[in-house]
This record gives sequence, C-alpha cells and structure tokens, in this order.
Amino acid sequence: MDDGAPVAGAQVTFSFDGGQQLGAIVTDSAGRFVVRAWRAGNFRLHVEHVGFQDRSVVVAAALGERVEIVIPLHASAAVLDSIEVRARVRPQLAESGLGGFEERRRWGELLGIGRFLGPQQLAGAGSMETVLGNVPGLRLENHPTCDGVKMVVSGRSFMSIRNLGRSGRPDRCSDMTPQREAELGICRVSFIVDGVPARLSGPERIDDLVLASLVAGIEVYRTPAELPAEYSGSNSRCGVVAIWTQR
Repeated sequence: MDDGAPVAGAQVTFSFDGGQQLGAIVTDSAGRFVVRAWRAGNFRLHVEHVGFQDRSVVVAAALGERVEIVIPLHASAAVLDSIEVRARVRPQLAESGLGGFEERRRWGELLGIGRFLGPQQLAGAGSMETVLGNVPGLRLENHPTCDGVKMVVSGRSFMSIRNLGRSGRPDRCSDMTPQREAELGICRVSFIVDGVPARLSGPERIDDLVLASLVAGIEVYRTPAELPAEYSGSNSRCGVVAIWTQR
C-alpha cells in the first residue's frame, strides 16, 4: 500500500515475459507470496486486488537463484456500474397514529387471525373489564389471593394453584409478582398499551392501566400461534391484548 502496510488476499499471476502463464497465487496475511520457476529467464508478475491499481513488474532470475522483490500497490477509487432501482407503490390504509392497527386488522380479518375492536365496538363502553369480558376467547377469573380482583385470561389458558407456600396458605396479594403468579400456575393475558408492554400482577387491574373512554382500538390474540411477529415473546404464551389510545 501507499503507507507501506501489507496487502493480504492480492492475486499474483506469473508468466514468461510475453509468453505462457505459469500459474497464480494469493498473498498471505503479511502480503507475502512465493513463486518457483523451473528455468532461468524473465518473468512477469501481475498483481490485482479490489481497491488497488493493477501492477505488473518483470523480474530476471537465473536457474536456482532466489530473488526478493517488493511490489507497491496504489489505492484506487472503484467505479461501479450504475444500478437502476424500481419500486411499486402499494396503497396504504389510513393509520390515524395507531401503530399499524388498521393494517393488522385488515390482514387478521382476511386470515381469520385475532379479534379487533374499533370505535364502533367501543362506543359507550363502561369499563375495560366489561369490554374484554365480552370478547369471545377471553374471560374474567377471580384472583385466588386478591379479593375482588378480576384477571383477564385466554379461553384456552389453564389456571390452577399448584403451590400454596410454606405456610399452607395462599401468598398475600402484595407478594404477587408476575414471576410468583407463573409459579402458581396463574396465566394472565399480557397487555401492550400504545406499543409498550404492561404486564399486570397481584391487585393490578386493566381498568387501573387505561380507561375505556380513552381507547381507540383493541387487538386480541388468544394464542401464540395468532401473534404477529412484533408481539411475540416469552411473555405472550397466555395471549396478548394490544390497546391503542386516542391521539
């Protein structure tokens, strides 16, 4: 190179000067190569590497003579052929700032995947528990350790208390973390609000998270098989409800 650094991976072809090509070799990581000739004469070495100007030199060597030579390479700007790119414009649905809700609803209705609630279905909704409790495939369950708390679970989810703790009694409601609920076999639906995951546990209720009067759209995916790629993850095995608020 111009700065004296070795060039690895350069291809060196060698031939009798003005005659038959004898072979080719690639330089190693230190920019070195070895060529062995079976007779004396003048040999032409031609060096090529992407990003450098090609270089040819002629070397005279007697039979059995060892010749060391340095071939400087000069960097060059590579000129590529022009590329023509053509694109087709696909009509987009009106989005209204709902993070892809309309697009997913369109494909979901075509494929029979997920359930979608828009302004018409949400008009006059009193509470989120009421709205979600009326969605086929979802149901409300009493929390086993939190009195008066209703949990949203998928119709295919199974809830059971497998471990009552060392005392033989259910854990306190305040001790109910998502991890502890998973240990007990409680499988709540996961929520996503305006694209941000919001897992509930213990005494937390969906109406504490968002008011029904502020919701513009809801997506319901009962099983992992229904989930679009952007909603899949380790917390989505019990179903996902994506909520979009009014903007």
